[in-house]
Amino acid sequence: MKCLSMYQPYAWMVANGHTDIDDRTWPSNHRGELAIHASKTFEPHYYAYVKYQLGINIPPPEELEYGGVVAIVDMIDCLPPGAVTNVPHERRAHGGKHCYGFVFENVKKLDFVPCRGKPGIFDVDLLADRVEKKQQSLF
Repeated sequence: MKCLSMYQPYAWMVANGHTDIDDRTWPSNHRGELAIHASKTFEPHYYAYVKYQLGINIPPPEELEYGGVVAIVDMIDCLPPGAVTNVPHERRAHGGKHCYGFVFENVKKLDFVPCRGKPGIFDVDLLADRVEKKQQSLF
C-alpha cells in the first residue's frame, strides 16, 4: 500500500476527519488508498493554531501517536498550485499558493501500526507490520 508521512498534528487532523486537503510542494499522480503515517516530528505552530484558533479538542502533544500509520484515506486528486476549491480554509493544511493540494476522502482511522516513515509517497505493508507488532507483544 502507498503511504504518506506527516508531522503531528497534521496526521492527527487527517485521521480524525478535520483535514480534507494537505498541501505539498510536489505533485503526485497517485489516486486511491493511501495510508497516513504520523512521523516522529511535532509542529508546535500548527498545534497552537488547531487548539486555539480552530478550537479543536486535540490531545496534548505527548498523547499523540508518533512513528506509525494512523489512518487510511482515499486520495482522489492532486490540485495544481493556486487552485480554487469549496473546501473551507480550516479544513485545509495550508502550505501556500505555490503548493499542490492532496485531496482526501473516506478517512478510516486505524489502531496505531508502528512503522518507519520516508519522504514522499512510499510503500508500506500494513499486514506485515501488524503481524510483527502482535508477535512482539507475545514476548
